[in-house]
Amino acid sequence: MRAPLLARETPEALLTPSPATFSLPDLEIARVLGADSSCLRLSRRGPREQAESTADLWRAVRRVADALGVPERGVQFITRCRHRLLAISGRAASRPRRRVALLLGGGAPLPAWRAELLDFAAADDALAGGPSVSLATLAVADPDAIVIAPSGADLARARDSLVARADSRLWRALRAVREGHVFFADGRTSFARPDAHVAETLEVLAEALHPDAFRFGHRGRLWQLWDA
Repeated sequence: MRAPLLARETPEALLTPSPATFSLPDLEIARVLGADSSCLRLSRRGPREQAESTADLWRAVRRVADALGVPERGVQFITRCRHRLLAISGRAASRPRRRVALLLGGGAPLPAWRAELLDFAAADDALAGGPSVSLATLAVADPDAIVIAPSGADLARARDSLVARADSRLWRALRAVREGHVFFADGRTSFARPDAHVAETLEVLAEALHPDAFRFGHRGRLWQLWDA
């Protein structure tokens, strides 16, 4: 699971030619790199390919940094991001592993990068990568924790998405609900795609799942505990 993240790349290997068109997530990468993105030509057909792993993110960062003429910033960003991910993984390794259900909407199987982040947070996908998020499926899986972050939804909307489930007998019987391990997160920056916020997304997971070991100050801003 950790091979893409831990793959060794020399600085020379990080400097690769860039294609002619870019997507909106690429503009966010440019912003994080602190570079002027006005020279980037957006593709009218959307992203060239769907990012599936952290390795895809590293390639996107290299592509954007190259196109903007700041390849060294791309190398520095990748190095810093990997350091944050590995630091969390090292600390989480001693924590009890949690079986986690990620309820993100969209009905698509769990992509590789989300499974990678779960692994780094000492957690496993309780839904086995399946797209179904029905209450019946949750009842069978009975996860240790549930993270709800509908794509594009802020904290208020993410919380509202719980209202329809909260009165259900099946929902109240779930272990995560009974033990107070249901969280909702900002789906605008967390879990939506592997982008410049990937390290912050892992911090959200680690802080929510292991509050006694991690405190990044994201609670109340990027995630909250379901207390109803």
